[in-house]
Amino acid sequence: MAHITLANTNKIIFKSDINELNLEGEIYHIPIYFFSKYEENALLGIQELLKDPEKYFNEIYQPYEAVDTYSYVYEGQQPAYHKFSCCPRLQSDYQNFEIPSDIKEKGPEAVKEFREWFEEVKYLLDRPDVFVARLQARWGIVTNPKAINRDNSGSTIIENLTIEELEEKIDGLIKEAGRFYYKSDKNKKILKRFSKFTFIAYKDEDIYNNETGYSDEDVKQLLKHYDEEYKRPLKKYLIEYYRLKLNPKIKMEGYILERLGFNPCRHCHDDEYEPDNDSTIDNIVGSDFLKNKMTQSKSDKNDGAINYNRLYVSGTNHSYSCLKFFEDGEVINVSLGDNIQDIHVKEKVNSWFTKGYNTKGHYTVNEAIISFTIKSISGEVAYNGRIKKNELILNVHSHINGHKSTKKYKCLEDTSVTKSTNRSFRDYNDDLPF
Repeated sequence: MAHITLANTNKIIFKSDINELNLEGEIYHIPIYFFSKYEENALLGIQELLKDPEKYFNEIYQPYEAVDTYSYVYEGQQPAYHKFSCCPRLQSDYQNFEIPSDIKEKGPEAVKEFREWFEEVKYLLDRPDVFVARLQARWGIVTNPKAINRDNSGSTIIENLTIEELEEKIDGLIKEAGRFYYKSDKNKKILKRFSKFTFIAYKDEDIYNNETGYSDEDVKQLLKHYDEEYKRPLKKYLIEYYRLKLNPKIKMEGYILERLGFNPCRHCHDDEYEPDNDSTIDNIVGSDFLKNKMTQSKSDKNDGAINYNRLYVSGTNHSYSCLKFFEDGEVINVSLGDNIQDIHVKEKVNSWFTKGYNTKGHYTVNEAIISFTIKSISGEVAYNGRIKKNELILNVHSHINGHKSTKKYKCLEDTSVTKSTNRSFRDYNDDLPF
């Protein structure tokens, strides 16, 4: 059985010929009169897909074709399906980066070359000053690519609502939309004519057959408000309602998804991947509901304990991020280029990476949940996540360039570290590996 995100579920629907769908059924047990035939078909299609994916594929679906506009670093790729619901890539927030306009203007080949270069240096995104220097040296550009972040649509429940709570939300929105309709003669005239066609609010051309007595600008303004305040939220809640009732974890057979144009996730389909049984990464921290879920459960006897004055390290053999925690609540951070696993490098780093280091912050711990913000001359980077035995699972959000990631920090074994002397950090500048 495979798993996909809610966004990719919707993507399957909207790559089908929705206007030609011949589906019958109710979109909700209370009649809703302001959805167009297109919107109704889409909602019925989502129900059918969640209820019986194979039937939907055999009778309705048209394959998803990825389109590359050469506007973003990650684009034109086939969507992925996941082997385990705890795969961090299923749960991680969507993130992308705009291709700088100077690169885009040079054409597709330049964009492809930039994407390859970006993959080689993206580990520097947590160090914006160094990343920008590399960008300028290679491409003559001083502006960071703009980060685009969207919350993941996957396995987390919208506002963590139950089916009963969702019904209450849906019923309330339907009533509010009705009250708005009768609020004024202007609302009634415009919505009676155009409530099913709110998409025209986002088009530049004149409104065809506008006989409301109000200007196109007035009509579009009201329709946009109606769409954003009532129709869009209602569709969001309805889709989540269908998911909870019909296919809570959005499970589908892998062979069906491959025929639908999906590729197996390279992360969780790796033979060496081991799913985290306690769903630490599955329950991405950031929602109060999920925090409570983790803190209220009985913690592992080794969880929740920070190892003081020890190096926590995340990275590969060409870039490492190091954290060190102190009992008074201070935490310090540094990025390195040398192999921190080497005992000599580790001892050298420990000799100057001490309390008072200038890239630092203060941490708080609640049960097994840790949160802190590291401040430097470049800006702030926020961390929050789970403390486990000799490791940290942290969500990292740079407020400098918008970059988000999930990292595992391993606590290195203690060594006979050289005692710190009175030499200042400035005296060790020549020893730094960058």
